[in-house]
Amino acid sequence: MIGGVVHRIGPSNRSLVAAGWLAVWSVAVAFWLMFKPWPYPVVTTLAALTPWAAIRMVRRDPELSLFEAQNNPGSGNLTLSWAMPSIALSIPSFQQHFVDFGGLLAVAAGLGALLWTTMLLVDTHGRNLMAMTFAAVIAFAWGWGVISTVDVLVGRGDFKVVEGLVEDADAPTRRNGPSLYVSATINGRRETFDDLPVSRGVYALHPIGSSVCVEIHKGLLGSRHVYAVTCPLV
Repeated sequence: MIGGVVHRIGPSNRSLVAAGWLAVWSVAVAFWLMFKPWPYPVVTTLAALTPWAAIRMVRRDPELSLFEAQNNPGSGNLTLSWAMPSIALSIPSFQQHFVDFGGLLAVAAGLGALLWTTMLLVDTHGRNLMAMTFAAVIAFAWGWGVISTVDVLVGRGDFKVVEGLVEDADAPTRRNGPSLYVSATINGRRETFDDLPVSRGVYALHPIGSSVCVEIHKGLLGSRHVYAVTCPLV
């Protein structure tokens, strides 16, 4: 302290190195999840925990910051560390086709609020509206990714099958597998499911205008998600 003013000395070199390695790890996990998510439960768990590792790092060294700023050395790396896995975690949910969301949105908002609040309590720098808004959006994406993944992986084990109609189809490409556009009547209501991913076998057996079966699975929180499958032989 000089003249009654406290001068920050900045984060330690060890903390800066750790923040850099965590950023590398977060990018690797994000790309692993987006392009080769196997084993899926393992990689999703790692992606879900990585933002908390960044929070833990800031708690150990308060001179670090979770929010990118020119005056905060290492902050860019830590922003990457919690943002990249959170975004990657939410992407697989867009490949799931939910009939309804049940309590997913409410739980996702609660989980996101927990992450966001913890970030604000731990970080003593970076308090500006843009950073806070960005953090809130990404925190919700993290919460949505976590709960939608859990809801699909830890389902109730019961499902029903209804017959649908193939309205359109997308052929497989080098980057994406085949998909079908299916309509079906569920509980008296006509539903349309765009871009349902299917195996090449299901795609080959179901041209446009043919019948296809839709499996409706109930998730842990009561939401329902669907898959296009070949109708069972009876």
